[in-house]
Amino acid sequence: MKINLLDKKEILAFEKEYGLELIINEKPNNEYKFYAFFEGSQVINNPVRKSEHWLDFVAGYGNTIDEALYSLARQLSCRTLIFSPNTKDERQIDNGGLVHTMLLRR
Repeated sequence: MKINLLDKKEILAFEKEYGLELIINEKPNNEYKFYAFFEGSQVINNPVRKSEHWLDFVAGYGNTIDEALYSLARQLSCRTLIFSPNTKDERQIDNGGLVHTMLLRR
């Protein structure tokens, strides 16, 4: 038997490795207290036919910072992030899977 597992990476390490800026904001008077996202990032949808893909903004939501980061990691796992789309500075980052295990406890 051969088992191929994804190479999952901690979202905070992913941020540092690629020089990204992880933004966490507090939301007053909402269902969730915090939301987290990578500044300037969008996610490619329809990866099977990249010529026909569209872009979405993705954020993670939670009642704690760790919940928001966990939510973001789950939504971005195995997806392509794109920065500055359709410009000469366009940058795409594929990831094999993201997790959030280094709890910030804030």
